[in-house]
Amino acid sequence: MSITLNSREILEIAVGIEENGERFYQQAAGMVTDTGLKKLLNNLAEWEKGHRLYFAGLLAEAEDRDIGLFHAPEMEEEISLYLKAIADSNVFKTGLKVRDVLGSLKDPRDIIDKALEREKDSVAYYSALKYSFASPEDQTHIDQIIREELSHIRYLIEKRREFH
Repeated sequence: MSITLNSREILEIAVGIEENGERFYQQAAGMVTDTGLKKLLNNLAEWEKGHRLYFAGLLAEAEDRDIGLFHAPEMEEEISLYLKAIADSNVFKTGLKVRDVLGSLKDPRDIIDKALEREKDSVAYYSALKYSFASPEDQTHIDQIIREELSHIRYLIEKRREFH
């Protein structure tokens, strides 16, 4: 089994993840009353929007050439299953019911922890994609995405300290 994507498809995935993350954070901000947490969630929504626009710019410049995934054939099945599972279940997916996700969370730190979990899932997803690419140019696109997502994690960790 060989999976082939092209650079445009990879960037379309990134745009979709960022778009769904933006929507998630906007809805979450509308559900909380703590002003500090509301500000944090609105900031994250704005960052997601900025990342979405950034990736959309890369998408506008992307070539339609194929990127052959799984240059490590011995890992092909594992990576394929992993990418499908994480994209389907954990990474800011479309149709996510924010109330269902946040309903059981008790305090701002719980909400930040949930946001951290989702951001880490995004990094894991993009890292698995990067591992699959043979071309340094293709890996560079994925590195840009990973750096953007890591900036979210750093921000959340810093903000988590503010909520005792």
